[in-house]
Amino acid sequence: MLRSLASSGIAVASFTHELQSLSKLLLPRTDLLRDAMLQLIPEEDVAKKSKFDNPYYLLQLIRNDDIKLHQWLNYSLNAIRRDKRDRKEILLKDYFNNLKLSWAPSLEQKNIHFDINPNEGEPIFYGYEIDLDSIFNNLITNAVTSLLRTSGNDKRITLKWICQSGFLKVDFMDNGLGLAAEYTQNPQMIFDAFETSSRDKNGNKTGTGMGLFIVKGIIDSYPDAQIYVNPVPKGFCMKIILKLK
Repeated sequence: MLRSLASSGIAVASFTHELQSLSKLLLPRTDLLRDAMLQLIPEEDVAKKSKFDNPYYLLQLIRNDDIKLHQWLNYSLNAIRRDKRDRKEILLKDYFNNLKLSWAPSLEQKNIHFDINPNEGEPIFYGYEIDLDSIFNNLITNAVTSLLRTSGNDKRITLKWICQSGFLKVDFMDNGLGLAAEYTQNPQMIFDAFETSSRDKNGNKTGTGMGLFIVKGIIDSYPDAQIYVNPVPKGFCMKIILKLK
């Protein structure tokens, strides 16, 4: 499974130039088509037609899909940038702000709020940015999956971090469904390979069960680092501890 997932990433990296070109064309193309249509069909002439007989409504649907594709192409291409694969000093305040910005368009479409607490100082983590991406992107993906299965309008992801005694301490929380009942007696099971609580309507497991397994492997590769489920009254909370430079 890891080889298969890695191969998908390699394929994306191999076609970076082509995918970047496609990403740049996605948004302008509907604007160009709209300009051409306006010269032939005034918008007011079709305003009273049903939605699916209105070419401007259909064009907007195409544009909405193009926006989503544009966002995910940029996310995928940004995730494999060469500079993220170098061990270096990472300014944590900038990293977390950029993490929020990169997820903002997708989360806004799903009406999910993403809050990161402001933190004073300029703490530095020495490691691979791609490792931090793998940790937090996997956690965000799991949180989104949980939140989309809940009702209500206040869907929220919260990332609180402090630097204390030479360590970065992060509480990553969401107010979704919380830890699945099958893991309450042994929460550490969620870090095992192929463990997933995602199921289809027939009860069949649908997730790869590799996200948190990869996260745990990354955490274990850093000295004095820890990750564990932190019990909360509602939702889910993961505690992460990493040693600072």
